[in-house]
Amino acid sequence: MTAYERLLGDAIDGDKTLFASADGVEAAWAIVDRVLRDHPPARSYEPGTWGPVEAVNRLAGTHVPWHDPAP
Repeated sequence: MTAYERLLGDAIDGDKTLFASADGVEAAWAIVDRVLRDHPPARSYEPGTWGPVEAVNRLAGTHVPWHDPAP
């Protein structure tokens, strides 16, 4: 049986093991929806770089020296 055939068979047999519950889907969307609505603005940076300076400083912090391997 292919994976899709097995999934259809499980659905017909009433086996809910591989299916998300409505409660689980609602809980996941509560998290995702908040992230989609309340996020910081995107920062521009040059292609081929490690990203905006703010991100490097925030991720590495000031106590960890950051070395850009391709300056």
